[in-house]
Amino acid sequence: RLLDTLRVPIAPGAEGSLYAVALPPSGRSIAVAGHTGIDWDGNAAVYFFNRESGAWVGRIGFGDIPTDAINCIAFSPDGKFVAVATNDDKGLRVIQLNPQSVRVVDSDYKDAILWLDFASDGRLVTSSSDGAVRLYDASFKRLAVHRTGTLKPWSVAFKGDGAAIAVGFVNAAKVQILSGQDLRPISDLAGADGHAGALSVVAWAADGKSVYGTGTYAEANGRKAIRRWPLGGGKPADLAAADDTITDIKTRADGSLVFATAEPAWGVIAPDGKIALRRGAEKADFREGYREGFRVSADGAVIDFGFQGGGRQRARFDVTAGTLELAPPARADLKASAESARGLTIVDWRNNERPKDNGQPIALGDKERARSVAVQSDGKGFVLGTDYFVRFYRDDRLAWHTAVTAPAWVVNVTEDGRFAIAGLGDGTIAWFRLADGSEALSLFAANDGKRWVAWTPEGFFDHGDGGEGLIGYHLNQVDQGRMRGGAFVRVDQLYSLFFRRDLVVRKFLGNADAEIAAQLARICDVKTVLGRGLPPMLRLTEYCLRRPGGERCQPVAADSQVRSGQAKLPPVLVDTPDIVLRFDAEDRGGGTGPIVLRRQGAKVAADGRTRSVTGKVRQEERTVQLEPGLNIVSMSAFNAARQIESDPKERPSFVLRYETPKTDKPVLRLLAVGIDRFKNPAVPQLRNAAADAAGIVEVMKQDRKHEIFAEMDAILLTDDKATLAAIMQAFDELAARAKPVDIMLIFLAGHGVALDGKYYYVPHDLPAVTPESLRDSGLTHERLASALGKFPSARSAVILDTCFSGAFAVNDSILRDSRDQTIGKQISQESGRFILAGSADQQEALDGIDGHGVFTGVLLKALSGAADRDKDGKVTIYEMGEYAKLRVPEVAKEVGQGHQQKPRWFFNGDDMFDIRSVD
Repeated sequence: RLLDTLRVPIAPGAEGSLYAVALPPSGRSIAVAGHTGIDWDGNAAVYFFNRESGAWVGRIGFGDIPTDAINCIAFSPDGKFVAVATNDDKGLRVIQLNPQSVRVVDSDYKDAILWLDFASDGRLVTSSSDGAVRLYDASFKRLAVHRTGTLKPWSVAFKGDGAAIAVGFVNAAKVQILSGQDLRPISDLAGADGHAGALSVVAWAADGKSVYGTGTYAEANGRKAIRRWPLGGGKPADLAAADDTITDIKTRADGSLVFATAEPAWGVIAPDGKIALRRGAEKADFREGYREGFRVSADGAVIDFGFQGGGRQRARFDVTAGTLELAPPARADLKASAESARGLTIVDWRNNERPKDNGQPIALGDKERARSVAVQSDGKGFVLGTDYFVRFYRDDRLAWHTAVTAPAWVVNVTEDGRFAIAGLGDGTIAWFRLADGSEALSLFAANDGKRWVAWTPEGFFDHGDGGEGLIGYHLNQVDQGRMRGGAFVRVDQLYSLFFRRDLVVRKFLGNADAEIAAQLARICDVKTVLGRGLPPMLRLTEYCLRRPGGERCQPVAADSQVRSGQAKLPPVLVDTPDIVLRFDAEDRGGGTGPIVLRRQGAKVAADGRTRSVTGKVRQEERTVQLEPGLNIVSMSAFNAARQIESDPKERPSFVLRYETPKTDKPVLRLLAVGIDRFKNPAVPQLRNAAADAAGIVEVMKQDRKHEIFAEMDAILLTDDKATLAAIMQAFDELAARAKPVDIMLIFLAGHGVALDGKYYYVPHDLPAVTPESLRDSGLTHERLASALGKFPSARSAVILDTCFSGAFAVNDSILRDSRDQTIGKQISQESGRFILAGSADQQEALDGIDGHGVFTGVLLKALSGAADRDKDGKVTIYEMGEYAKLRVPEVAKEVGQGHQQKPRWFFNGDDMFDIRSVD
């Protein structure tokens, strides 16, 4: 289970690459190093973090001692020193921690130091690219040097008692055992016959009775193995553990072994030699997928690729449908890349620095290797993927080359001539315009087949379930001009601004530039938004039970709070429904904006105040009403600009169980609005909306069993009664009467508008059909979300039966669906409520069935019992939504005239509650 992610400052290129990590004997801190600090200090530094909190502690540099990247670090057994192996020939550095000092203890090195290890008595051993192993005493005086000849040493490891040292080699399947006192050779341990590769990484068993070696060492089938030599007798044994180089192994006291690989992956091998735990890469591995492992449709909308090397573990992504599918059926229209076509042949391109175009050399940069190629079907051009670029050649000339962040292991080119598409070493797929090489779109998909995120270069994104947490923006943290770690803003923290499935689809289709520019002019670009600062850090400190006559308060320990991904804790038992939560909000540079409380994932009403302000810390309190049973209450905050929300992993959650001897039956709070006639004649009149709203009230009123709710509290607004003021007043009235146990149902029928990626409902009295009028006088996304947030109930459903007409219509079915998904997910994300949307165009809304629109007509049947698939006498919101998804398209076709209604439902909560009982 992932506990934390520690972030160091980064910069373009290698800066921020980490090659070394170590913990002191106390385990209280973590030291990391690599290409760390070179870009701004000229020398590498070692960074330190607090292990428990993950907070940045500080850095130790090397002053005027020239220091290249750091390959390895190790703490002395007493925790007083850190030995540092650097990628230069300046010698062995040692950091003394208290008092702090840095020195070179041995400058007699001819090349980089690769590895080092301490014995329990303070002796130190190092390996170097100059072909020597060196031994030092506890005061860092050199005791001995062992030259390895043609063997190139890599890792070194002391036996537990310090009596022997194991040495692994980067160019041989051999491990050498040396004396721990004077480096005298004791024995050589060899790999098995029939195995290839080197045994570069070594470790001793905790009891000292075995030695382990691994690296590129592999069985005949290519699987990388760990070899174990028992020193007290017995045969050596190999355990296949990885598909790529095993980069490190560590043994544990219980006889198990932890390993890390370049796949990347890590795992634990149990004492019996079986793999007890393995965590592999979630990203796609495009290596060796150049034959059939990367196939594209003629327009580039559909991509077939493999999550594993060689195109294995097949998957398919569809940009316009917004779907990721594992093990898809074969499709003949998806084409693999070709090395030749119509007289054009590219040779010597695979992992080569000198590819050829019809026998003529293709010039690449220094140390740049070609990795993939795709020739156009007309034979006039080709795309070359390399370590650093995607290159397009047309008519024997380099037309453009675009830099990439990782090797382009696979490339393809679309038949329509619009895109070059590349699968990169970081697991992303990128679409480049063939006309100029500009990037149009990127995709990152996880191998669970559910999570994916696609984004434009401007930062607008689309996602599958859970995919909104896969990517984000790294922010270097600076304190008084000095770099001090990094922060990370996930894209879902910017959801209200940058989730725009509609723009992602339009960007791919090629007609989004003007709208993207207009949207950025309204909200500013990502860099500007991020520059406005992080939201405050929230820490829950106290909870109080509010009773007549006073409050009884209890402190909240840090380990009693639950954050995203952490272990579940038993709930706190309470006997009153009113809970006061007190917490600190610490400003992190972005100020403090709205603070949001959610119960069961839904934003709920919470009164509160600021109790005090001391420096950067505001002491806040909020009162939340609980419902009987389990309550999961979470908090988040926005920065002062109201643009960046707390990272989900930083949102304190508190689990409470409200136990009451008497539980009231819920009341159904229903607001139904339907508008056919509008005050402004420019708004097209409708036919079924008022009847639809009345029909919803009537069907819920006819629930005479009252198994789910005791009574109904309904407000019906139609035509001239449905002004903006009346709608907002109805929301307020119902919210004032509502209790946490109640059920809320909101039904809106009439005209809807998608504007700026948000939903706008047109009230009867909209003054003009313009964007400005909609923002000022419409039921905007923000007004709707705010009204929903006033309700104390989490069991809420919002049904939108609105048609999109006039200048705002979207006729293309792909764009129409992308618009509907954008506004539906936006409302659900903002409110945490169940959203069911059945948008239509104006003609579909007018035609209808049985005096109702198609969508509402189906919905009335669903609520009357048709949706009760499990025949338990109840209709849940899930059953209602699924029935509508199935039946509305069928009924729309029956109505005729090319109707294509396609309802969608969206939900971020965790309670698929019952909404109506049926006979």
